[in-house]
Amino acid sequence: MRKILFLSTALIAFGADPARADVVTGWLAVNVFGAFGAAASAALAQITVGLGLNLLAGALQKALMKTPRQEIDVTFEVQLGDDKPLGFVVGDYATGGKRKYIANWGKDTRFIAEVIEVSCLPQDLAGLWVDDEEGAWDEETGHAWLPVRKRSKTTNSQTGEVTYGAWVALDPGSVGELAGGPGPEGPAPDTDTAQFIYVGRWLTNAADDGYTSEFGFYAPGNRICLRFYDGTQSAADPFLVHLFGADPEYPWTEDHIGTGKSYAVVVTRYDDDSRGSYPAFLWELAPLPLYDPRLDSTAGGTGAHRWGDRSTYAPTSNAAVIAYNIARGIYYRSEWIFGGRNLAPWRLPFAEWAAAMAACDAAVAREDGGTEPAYRVGAEITVDMEPLGVLEEIGRAANMRFAEVGGMLKPLVDLPGAAILAITDEDIVITAGQSTRPFVPVSETFNALSATYPDPSEKWANKDAAEVVAESTGPNAGDGQWTPDETGALLWVPMYLPTSVSYPAAPYADQVQRLMRAQLADYRRMRQHQFQLPPMAYPLEPLDMISWTSARHGYAAKPFLIDSCQKTAGLCVAVTLREVDVADYDG
Repeated sequence: MRKILFLSTALIAFGADPARADVVTGWLAVNVFGAFGAAASAALAQITVGLGLNLLAGALQKALMKTPRQEIDVTFEVQLGDDKPLGFVVGDYATGGKRKYIANWGKDTRFIAEVIEVSCLPQDLAGLWVDDEEGAWDEETGHAWLPVRKRSKTTNSQTGEVTYGAWVALDPGSVGELAGGPGPEGPAPDTDTAQFIYVGRWLTNAADDGYTSEFGFYAPGNRICLRFYDGTQSAADPFLVHLFGADPEYPWTEDHIGTGKSYAVVVTRYDDDSRGSYPAFLWELAPLPLYDPRLDSTAGGTGAHRWGDRSTYAPTSNAAVIAYNIARGIYYRSEWIFGGRNLAPWRLPFAEWAAAMAACDAAVAREDGGTEPAYRVGAEITVDMEPLGVLEEIGRAANMRFAEVGGMLKPLVDLPGAAILAITDEDIVITAGQSTRPFVPVSETFNALSATYPDPSEKWANKDAAEVVAESTGPNAGDGQWTPDETGALLWVPMYLPTSVSYPAAPYADQVQRLMRAQLADYRRMRQHQFQLPPMAYPLEPLDMISWTSARHGYAAKPFLIDSCQKTAGLCVAVTLREVDVADYDG
């Protein structure tokens, strides 16, 4: 057997050491979660100075800002090398994976076996692509089996008596075909002259016609089979151990289990004459099982979920549930992988997070007449990413904002259900400064929005969403100019002011359209006010909504969202307000 490449040196766990993310963790603890790991005195100081700090600016605004973003994208090509960071998939997403082992074998070395790690956590396989075709299981030929022993068979021409020779181990280098048969539980293919080891499940992609093998079994014409391990395996792949367990250079032994890692063992019958290139695989993973506090009867919810016990978790694409787990920390058993670390649950208050999760689960109408959850997300996360950037990208795909308040991280999906305070002009502290921004410059004004998102039906390629264009509401919208007509009278002529965004974590066409409509409407709400309110407003927090009736500005219970608030001397509160409209999020 001639080896092509061997990339894995770890026996029990493939991949790079997650300790490389320690710097990210320290940065996250200090800058994202308000030094949650610090001493109590530091935490109290954070409460004092951080009540008004909105750490993650509104997802709607940041979608249109030219600021650096976390690079979340579909990895189409398989990665090589053990220096790649650990990675996993949340929600609905795809990955090219990381090649950990590859070798050829069989008659004329016509077979290639490779191991591709797709997640550093236990996950199921939802589907795959082979080159530009969706992978399809072959229900007729079923599964592949490797002949490992043979014996001769002689039939007496006169008496019809059948005699057999002794079993002889087959040299893998002499094997030219695999048998079709049932699943790994057996029984093996029904032949009296060969014995088999299970290999994997056949795919129909690139299949040829079948034929009868020299060993007496039917050899399907399928070229590709695979066996997927979901991270719960407790033994090494027997097929790889049989072929490469005694290899003097790069053995695959009984110790190569990969517990906790999800990977595929792919076997391909390949030759240059019939295929111009080796097939490329793209793996679609089922959503990662995560903790949902709403399903934990010990945390304020109802159900059997328990933090730290992965056996109680459930697969989810809910944007807020995914954000919660990243904020609190992604672990495998007791080993920290990504996000927050040793985060006390009170820092993620149940009421606010449960409300955000419910908002993401809310059923909304689709264009085809059906319904779907309001906000789902998907992403491949590697441990070298900044958790803050990942949370921002999730928020961008779900109309979700975050604010750190008194050492707690609170989310808001869309807008609050109602204003918690009503004010008038008389409530504003007149001895403190005030400022108003009625509109932004034309260079920052947009009335048309285009977007891209990964489309699962087109092999996860980025697809252009239908453009959303807002109707001009006149001169106050700031999206036009005064132009004289033939009589010299000035007419307001709207201008086309386009911009574009991307939603790499939202692989859902209808959801992207809802996001675009909400974001464009929200971005065109430009009015912003800054002033101080008296002590009766002291309980206000970022992301609260108030209503304002103002004779000076012509407001009648107009809703405003609190972007930031700062406690001042005398128990007054300095607030920054931005106009909103609850109808923007009706979809």
